[in-house]
Amino acid sequence: MRDLNREKIQGIKPKANGGPKSLCPSNTTVAMKVVLKTALFIIVAMAAGGGGGFGARYLYNALVTSPKFAIRSIEVSGLKKLDRADILNMAQVHEGENIFRISANEAVRRIASNPWVQGVTVRRQFPDRVIIHVVERQAASMIRRSGIWFLAADGVAFKPVAAGDPFDMPIISGQGNSDAPDDLEEIQRALAVIQLAANSEALPSSRISEVIISPGGRITLLTSGMMERVEMGAGDLKAQWKVLEAVLVEVGRSGMEAVRVDLNYPSGAAVKINTTDSQALLADGGMARAGQE
Repeated sequence: MRDLNREKIQGIKPKANGGPKSLCPSNTTVAMKVVLKTALFIIVAMAAGGGGGFGARYLYNALVTSPKFAIRSIEVSGLKKLDRADILNMAQVHEGENIFRISANEAVRRIASNPWVQGVTVRRQFPDRVIIHVVERQAASMIRRSGIWFLAADGVAFKPVAAGDPFDMPIISGQGNSDAPDDLEEIQRALAVIQLAANSEALPSSRISEVIISPGGRITLLTSGMMERVEMGAGDLKAQWKVLEAVLVEVGRSGMEAVRVDLNYPSGAAVKINTTDSQALLADGGMARAGQE
């Protein structure tokens, strides 16, 4: 029979490896202890001072002047283009400042006013830490709209291009250097072509200076180097791009240079070659053969 009295006297011996991790003090626990101790001190002071308006003022003054709540750490994440110092200046949050004196909502509003910011969160972590996470807006290209604007992948023109901004991406425009059309579907087609070029070795996007949107879904690419332009029809862009890459590879393999590629052919493409005699190359899928223009 078990001796319950003996077990009661001896108790349960603690394990050698200590208590469970959940009982170890965390940063949150330490912070809460600081807040509770400060609050307890303030409550006692308020009682001694008679409470009411005086107590509320005492509470506020005690919180905003306590060195326990001076910001010692500011974490800023998500930055690629923007600068940490600029984000802190926009947020108006600095080390040494009292954490109760800052407004997370106001900091969010000020940071979000930057056109390169797509989203932002600002969080106070008591007693002395502020965490800022920024989601930057990415420019997929530029677009002509009463000037030149940066264009996001969703088709939104979000910032006019200014001095000092990067100018190394294609410009989407209308015919004759006119503004690009407002039709979002046409803009998305132009962006799709730029994306195809971004993953292409035959014609990378760095060689495309302008993407011209024409009526009927047609697209013209103005390119740098020997090749001047590429004409694309209203059909499947991926299929046309596959033919374009096959043509450029074949032309390069033949030791020639293409000046113009016209993809408005159901069986392939017509290519103007940089030769004395004007010639054309017809491509059907991955095959290419010489012919007269």
